Amino acid sequence: MLPGVQRLTAFEENYDSEEKVPEYLRELEVQDDELGVLVVPRIKTFDLDSGSCTHHHHDHLPAHTKSFRAGATTHTSPTSSSTVSHIPRSKSLLLGRHASVLQAVPSSSVEVVEVVAEQSWLVTKLTFQLLWALRMSHRWILCALRLVWFVIFLLPAFLRICYYVLTDENLHKNIIYGLKGRNLLDVYMVPRGRKLSASELQRERHPVVVFLSGGAWIIGYKCWGALMGKVLSSFGIVVVTPDYRNFPQGIVPDMVEDATLAMQWVFDNIHLFGGDPENVTFIGQSAGAHIAMCVLLEQADKQLNDSTCSGMSSSSSFISPPTWTLRQVRSVIGISGPYNIEACVEAFHHHGFDRGVVERIMDQRLAYYSPALRFPAKSEKSVAQRRLENFPPVFLFHGTSDKTVNWKSTEQFAHALESCGVAVKTQYFEGKTHTDPIIEDPICGDDFLLQEIIAILKERSPRDAQGEFKPKPRYYPKILMKLARKVNPF
Repeated sequence: MLPGVQRLTAFEENYDSEEKVPEYLRELEVQDDELGVLVVPRIKTFDLDSGSCTHHHHDHLPAHTKSFRAGATTHTSPTSSSTVSHIPRSKSLLLGRHASVLQAVPSSSVEVVEVVAEQSWLVTKLTFQLLWALRMSHRWILCALRLVWFVIFLLPAFLRICYYVLTDENLHKNIIYGLKGRNLLDVYMVPRGRKLSASELQRERHPVVVFLSGGAWIIGYKCWGALMGKVLSSFGIVVVTPDYRNFPQGIVPDMVEDATLAMQWVFDNIHLFGGDPENVTFIGQSAGAHIAMCVLLEQADKQLNDSTCSGMSSSSSFISPPTWTLRQVRSVIGISGPYNIEACVEAFHHHGFDRGVVERIMDQRLAYYSPALRFPAKSEKSVAQRRLENFPPVFLFHGTSDKTVNWKSTEQFAHALESCGVAVKTQYFEGKTHTDPIIEDPICGDDFLLQEIIAILKERSPRDAQGEFKPKPRYYPKILMKLARKVNPF
């Protein structure tokens, strides 16, 4: 186990104060000085009533939840539109007095079964809610079937990645960064020939990439970035892939909040994994790129107004608002991102992504959550420059054959950035689709996008990167890749 990472066992939470307290909980109370206090994260479900877009609020924290001790601080904050349905026992936290990094793991095989059953029920419930929301569209059914075949044709590669995720000792999974459902992240450390001590790790100064995966704000998952994490870590880069709430478990304000908290965790803790907190690059793909830009814009507004931005207020004694600033981000990279939701919504609808669902995901504020539209006009250039004076350099990539998000979205966003004085560079990949740069091409060993990312990291790095390694060559049957590209719904 990585030094400085405390493994946390999950246990049963479904009891009230009048019931007999289990013996193992009594032991925890006796050892309170050593283990700290119990903090229970909350999970949120968004109401998919087709006739209403309101949110229901059911905050449920057990009586034994206490505030953090001094010396066991955590940056997190409540959601702006939080609907908490139940407390998943898989996310129970024991905060040790000296623990700065917390890792969620089941305590026994029985607990594994219980967690899987509970999470399976949650996924099933949310799936049926989503299916009900999409009932007006028939195109999404075809897209879903094509996605299934896409996965089947790439299954051998995906199985290799799954094996890597499950077994690699340099990958640390399910690190807790917040108290909400899915507030977990994975850290891909730079592989070494031997295990390093805690002091040796903290002396390492590897560049850091925080990668937000896409998934149409619905099927995003931290493991979608496993291939990028595997390859980049082999080049001497520490990669962090945060999970975040997806619709219908959350909407864009919740996703932005989660990503903001994940960034705070990175700046606070990445040195424990050999990463350089002064050399952090923020990368997003598709919906992840959209969320990343929204996060930075929220931070820009927050710093301009010198107050906590909407959705990030604190309502609990043990919650601290994020304190990181735009100056701490070396650069931001957007890959195939939809930066003008108002312009993209019709194309989404044509592909079976119902317009009404998109509006709900965007909290009925399409323009506000369109980064390309949130930059002031040239007539307000002075205000824009003051607002964005610390905005990190932006690098945008897009494939010209992207049928999901037209490359014009990137072009428009780049023009908006340039008009406000933000440094921006764009590159368009001829003939590449929405997923080619991050799935198909890396599987085949064609790392043109990753090479561009590595070049950016070297260019923007405040110091020479420590240790670079060449990844193993990758091959894939051409016929399977050809079939996968043929049925790719993206």
